[in-house]
Amino acid sequence: MATLRTHATEYLPDYMVPAAFVPLDRLPVTPSGKLDAAALPVPDLTRLLSAGRAPGTAREQLLCDLYARALKVPSVGVDDDFFALGGDSIVAVQLLILARRAGLELTPRDVFRHRTVAELATVARTGRTDLVEETPWHTLSSDELAAVQGNFPVTVEEALPLGPLQEGFFFHALVDGPELDAYVVQQVVELSGPVDGTLLREAAQRLVDRHAPLRACFRRTPDGRPVQLIATGLELPWREVDLAAEGDPMARRTLAEAVAAEERARRFDLAHPPLIRCALIRFGEDRSRLVLTFHHIVADGWSLPVLHRELLALYGENPTPLPDVAPYRGYLRRIAGADREAAREAWRIALAGVDEPTRLVEAPAPAGPVEAAQVRVEMTERVTSRLAARARERGVTLGTLVQGAWGLLVGRMTGREDVLFGTTVAGRDAAVDGIESMIGLFINTLPTRLRWAPGDTLGALLDRLQEEQSALLDHQHLGLADIQRATGHAGDGELFDTLVVFENYPGGEGALGITDPTGTVAVAGHAFHDAVHYPLALVVKPGRRLDLRLKHHARRLDADAVQSLADRLTRILHALADDPGARVADLDLLTPEELATAHPAGRRGRLRPPRLPPRSRNRSPVRRMPRPWSSTARRSRGSGGLARTTLTYAELDARAAELATRLQARGAGRERFVAVAVPRSAELMVALLGVLKSGAAYLPLDLDYPAERLAYMLADSGATIVVTTERDAHRLPSVEGLDVVQVDAASPVTDPEGEPAPAVRPAQLPRPARPDDPAYLIYTSGSTGRPKGVVVTHRAIGNRLTWMQGAYELTPDDRVLQKTPSSFDVSVWEFFWALREGAAVVLAAPTGTATPPVWPA
Repeated sequence: MATLRTHATEYLPDYMVPAAFVPLDRLPVTPSGKLDAAALPVPDLTRLLSAGRAPGTAREQLLCDLYARALKVPSVGVDDDFFALGGDSIVAVQLLILARRAGLELTPRDVFRHRTVAELATVARTGRTDLVEETPWHTLSSDELAAVQGNFPVTVEEALPLGPLQEGFFFHALVDGPELDAYVVQQVVELSGPVDGTLLREAAQRLVDRHAPLRACFRRTPDGRPVQLIATGLELPWREVDLAAEGDPMARRTLAEAVAAEERARRFDLAHPPLIRCALIRFGEDRSRLVLTFHHIVADGWSLPVLHRELLALYGENPTPLPDVAPYRGYLRRIAGADREAAREAWRIALAGVDEPTRLVEAPAPAGPVEAAQVRVEMTERVTSRLAARARERGVTLGTLVQGAWGLLVGRMTGREDVLFGTTVAGRDAAVDGIESMIGLFINTLPTRLRWAPGDTLGALLDRLQEEQSALLDHQHLGLADIQRATGHAGDGELFDTLVVFENYPGGEGALGITDPTGTVAVAGHAFHDAVHYPLALVVKPGRRLDLRLKHHARRLDADAVQSLADRLTRILHALADDPGARVADLDLLTPEELATAHPAGRRGRLRPPRLPPRSRNRSPVRRMPRPWSSTARRSRGSGGLARTTLTYAELDARAAELATRLQARGAGRERFVAVAVPRSAELMVALLGVLKSGAAYLPLDLDYPAERLAYMLADSGATIVVTTERDAHRLPSVEGLDVVQVDAASPVTDPEGEPAPAVRPAQLPRPARPDDPAYLIYTSGSTGRPKGVVVTHRAIGNRLTWMQGAYELTPDDRVLQKTPSSFDVSVWEFFWALREGAAVVLAAPTGTATPPVWPA
């Protein structure tokens, strides 16, 4: 591979040299024999690191070692790009901390602008050791301190100013009052092992005593300035609930959830410390749950894994003392001493030309507390890997990529080519000793601006976004209110109403496997509950599957609207994964229903989508096949006409749902194929719809084909379940492991052990198919070789049927003759078009189409 790369660099410019070369024994192909691009492996760039140029100076050698440690790779060459190797803003902070300990002084902007060791070595400076600690803020006099004590005096260790986001939280608490405060957050930590409640409480108390922010309260001085008082001698609120005697597991879970909900419902008074409390719930000897409830003003997401590690490290009869915590005032001193005027000027330049706030949500904020809800979308591993690869190819972070996608979504939804939205930054300045191990609120919310034009490519837009954001890295200490004042937007209200949070903390929200010193008690899991002040926030959790959670105020945005935004966002992310060279103008964010009423070519007339109940019309951007048909079944009194048998829509729906339940009990579901070997009859319609209702795709088998061809189709498709009739089962080829289900014999559903399984209603069927999941698999005739399978999605069928309805416009009084064998694709519209429109399907006699069909009475 190194030789191939060298050869490529001799003949190609740098930007055309592939980022990675991957050896393959053979190219993956689809069942039709074409290149299967989706099956190509994602390059592992970390395996290519040692081929780069070796360091030539002591400083380059040091930085190569620091790169490797921060990126967790074996080695790094001096020309390797930090971001192409998977670096991001969080890893950059870790690199800066390592560099500072090694005697080098760097800034985040240095890392973003000088990405290789060779470049960074030219700007790295020797760290200073003669810095004098000063207190660049007004200290409270004894009279001022007495005035802020109020009716709830505390023993004050020190009085400190507020961090930038603390000021924002304090402002909202004053305006909204404690009853409406949205920033009470909670983490539920699952513990395994025999937990001693007394020892755990003592460990939690030691933790509070160690970290100043956990002992903070927030008050105003006589002149109105906010101040945080670090108190001493506080007792951590603690309660224990023992549910071990409750025999019903469901009842135990319900009671535990009620305890957590009760803890969340109790609001905090920011003037009364501590702003954290704990509840220990016992489920038995070896299983417990610790409910940590705190106000966001005292801790952020990075703090949680630190809290877990220290809590269990301090658990025990005589725990080993932990190293001293870096003082919180060191962080506040750093941001207070920063050049605020330079930061204001940088933000004035960054937001120059912004004429008004960007608001996606029109509904005003209603009275009362935030009604939190969320819509969750999880990208596939394949798409996630491709997104990460695209980010590395361009030398941008995955966070920048997601921010770019969100900015485009906001722009397209608001019709603006210059938009603002909020983003959170870690705020942990590597110049502060020990900041990586501190508990407190360090994050900050800042405006992100995205300007785009229809002719921009997606990749160029991401490059520009990261370049503009990197110019502001040294100015992230400024609070949002200060930024708005500096840029002339102090009276405009909030500059944006959507927020992007990229939760990429070292160790996540809490690392599993953390144990006490004896290994007896361990963190076995965790769950996080919070709300946001903004009507809509995108919370992104990186991992093998990119986790997108759209948290929203349910009384300002309903779930359907948020789901629609989530679907459009995934379209943009898919486009970024497929081709960063595509133009923004080519992004297709319209749903099929929207496309059905749009006529880019100027065609006149209205292309009607399927008749759906009003509540269903905006549920999903693309309908999977059973949904509109089932909707018709629920409201139609007509019949689906079938040869020699007449079934109403309701009867057909019930029979198909019963078959779907049986198929799912045997493993049918999304992205699986179920063979259908049923001659043209009422049972064939039941079989096809039953397979689709199960979430699987159907593979039609014509029993008149040779047994060898049928056996090949079953083996090639991977189908292990076949639906047939009692009279035709003997015509199936002999295939080992084939599970035969008779559509005309409503056999009881059994579980894997053969015991009767509980009845499952259609509404309870899990994991319905998605628009881009396979709907059917049909094999070619094989006249030029072996038959090749062609997979067609639900989206494709829906588009075809919508076009046909626009062209021919069926009515419920119409009849459609179904005469094409199910193994030919023309049969698809014959089967399903009429059912989507409330019309009747008339099936020709199973013996052929030469004789007149039998019409329904």
